[in-house]
Amino acid sequence: MTRRTLRSLWSQYFRVSKRLAEADMSSDERRQAEREARGLRDRLVVNYSPLVKYVAGRISGRMAG
Repeated sequence: MTRRTLRSLWSQYFRVSKRLAEADMSSDERRQAEREARGLRDRLVVNYSPLVKYVAGRISGRMAG
């Protein structure tokens, strides 16, 4: 995934999160925004999981020996 794509995902996620913080939404709009935020968050988690695995492996290697 490119930097531009990641930046776009983060921008979309923050935009939806900000929209969720607003109190003047109908229940349908809120449900749609929550669904959108969940999907964006899942895409970000999947994207960063190799980095997390790498860092966790490095840390566990230092702790073991």
